Amino acid sequence: MTSAVPFLQARDLLLRLRDDQAAAAREFRWPALGEFNWALDHFDAMARDPHAPMRRRCGSSARTAAR
Repeated sequence: MTSAVPFLQARDLLLRLRDDQAAAAREFRWPALGEFNWALDHFDAMARDPHAPMRRRCGSSARTAAR
């Protein structure tokens, strides 16, 4: 298992540069994740601590999405 942080950083870069395609193409690099499992490394981490910075970086609020 690895951390989802490199993926989230790459995603945040693209979101920050979404209006500047040239800069996004110049600066974006696919993260080297190694062995990565979305369920365990990303979603389980969000479920353990829903107020962690990982969730806030997603642009979501603290409101429940589904019940």
